Amino acid sequence: MPTMCLRSVVMALPAVLMGVAASSALADVIVLKPSQDTSLFGDEVNYASGAGDLFIGNTAGSSIRRSLLRFDLSAIDAGMKVIDASLTVVVNRVAAGAFTAPATLHRVTQSWGEGGSNPGGSGGGDQAADGEATWTLRFFGDATSAWTTPGASYDTDASASTVLGGTGSYSWTGAGMVSDLNDWLANPASNYGWALIGDETNARSARRIYSRETSQDFLRPQLELTLAPIPEPSTYAMFGVGALILALGLRRSSNQR
Repeated sequence: MPTMCLRSVVMALPAVLMGVAASSALADVIVLKPSQDTSLFGDEVNYASGAGDLFIGNTAGSSIRRSLLRFDLSAIDAGMKVIDASLTVVVNRVAAGAFTAPATLHRVTQSWGEGGSNPGGSGGGDQAADGEATWTLRFFGDATSAWTTPGASYDTDASASTVLGGTGSYSWTGAGMVSDLNDWLANPASNYGWALIGDETNARSARRIYSRETSQDFLRPQLELTLAPIPEPSTYAMFGVGALILALGLRRSSNQR
């Protein structure tokens, strides 16, 4: 390789590397609150909690509760991607005699509705209004809107998992959530949010969680996203070609010694 060509590549590479680093440095953090959240009640299939607290797990009476949360991502600029994500909720009540229990996030695969039902803090649900998600229907009042699987249709593979103890704040994070979010950014019509699933095997594993309707903002579920620009393909192409030429040049230089 001619010395001038090799020298040009060596001089150009730092600029390319700085460009890649600059893209990473432009990362931004935003916090979103749910645009929808509700709970489903396995023993009260016509009930919901669209405007009340959220419930998950298994009650002392062995009744299953699940929650659904969806976040509107439309405010995120095109050309951005999620590189880190954390969902945080605040548990405000646990079942009497409760123990530590796992809770997992699962990507929901069908659309659903939220309404004004509110059980008023009890462990049960409230009569669902038309359009609300229930255990059997995605939109109550529409018999054609049954969940494919009662209790919400969702991916069985968890996007994230954590362990819940007593009352307090808990978070979920991980590559599965990042993957879900980037898929939803690329295809907004597929964003049906997550199902929050507690321990449904053991009685007294139930938890009550503040919803998006609670009066104090800091107690509401929140999704913290770290965003970064999607690098232009040409940036990676320039870097790859430059690195290859440099490697070949250094190898040839070494062989000529």
